[in-house]
Amino acid sequence: MCVVCNVSDSPLEEIAICLIEPKYSINVGYVARIMKNFGFGKLLLIDSEADLIKARPFASHAVEILENVEHIKFDDLYQYDTLIATTAITSQRGLSPRQSISISKLQSSIQKMGNKICIIFIKIYILINYNYNYK
Repeated sequence: MCVVCNVSDSPLEEIAICLIEPKYSINVGYVARIMKNFGFGKLLLIDSEADLIKARPFASHAVEILENVEHIKFDDLYQYDTLIATTAITSQRGLSPRQSISISKLQSSIQKMGNKICIIFIKIYILINYNYNYK
């Protein structure tokens, strides 16, 4: 069951998870592990400093996700119909031209999105830099 999608037969393998500028191998390993636990299969990395060999012990049973990681450029994200970027901070000042929605609104609208979906995890200051460079 996809908790976000609220659909029991959702093909989560088709939803990509992208980490932008991950620094630490431990984080990449744990993300792979969580992905496997929840049925996701495609991990993308942009400008990663993480050592995937060092990430393996933290991935545990999800080593195959690390073995199939795709290293991409930021512009490669445009191949996706829907990009969902996450951050811990919601902009109240309108710094980003992107729409901010709650998880409950995402849950009700994800079924209407395109077939190629990518969920992006990024630190807010990095996101602002990418927004300025890629408008």
